[in-house]
Amino acid sequence: MSDSNPNLKTPERGYLTLLLPVAVVLFILQKAFPLAILTVGGWGSWQMWKYYQQRQQHQLATLDEVFYRLIRENQGRITALDLAMHSKQSGTKVQAYLDQRATEFAAQYEITDTGGMIYYFPTAQPSTTPDDPLPSPPVENPKSVVLFPVKPTSSTILPSTLNQSELAQRLGVHPTTLSKWKTKPEFPDWSYQRDPEAIPWNYSAETKRFSPQNPKKKIGKISELMKKNKV
Repeated sequence: MSDSNPNLKTPERGYLTLLLPVAVVLFILQKAFPLAILTVGGWGSWQMWKYYQQRQQHQLATLDEVFYRLIRENQGRITALDLAMHSKQSGTKVQAYLDQRATEFAAQYEITDTGGMIYYFPTAQPSTTPDDPLPSPPVENPKSVVLFPVKPTSSTILPSTLNQSELAQRLGVHPTTLSKWKTKPEFPDWSYQRDPEAIPWNYSAETKRFSPQNPKKKIGKISELMKKNKV
């Protein structure tokens, strides 16, 4: 009987030897599991933020490329719809981008007949090719002396038509102010009083441009208007 007891305890010792390492491993996993979750979550968040930043930079680079190309092709004019269609980005993002560029480059605004807004960047000029000849500077004769200099007269040729931004700059008013007055009957007299050369202007709804009138024809009308205002 005494010889059977050691044989019965041998399996129990084997189970204890096997369960002890398993218990230690489970204890370590229980303590290390929250730290592992935080590590994996932090790494995943960093990867998502890095992807978001790269995507934002790619979208901004695309907007810059399309923006500069359109203002070169359209002589400095661009709309939010044109930029959104060519860049294939949302209207909200495109509008915020154009507002930022308008602030940076001091852009002007043109209001269309339908109420739309055109961003106008007057400093944008069409690019010139290297083959275009550069104008040579005038050569002065050092021996010639002008005894009685004559004040040069203005040789500026008045253009046949102007757009809204150009006429607003000539009259010294904002383009939105000009847009409110251009369809009124009093517009020729109003523009006559603000033009530096006292020239009245007419607006054509077909061409959406402004053309000058003969200022002599407006003198009588303006004097009558001034008399009515005094009364």
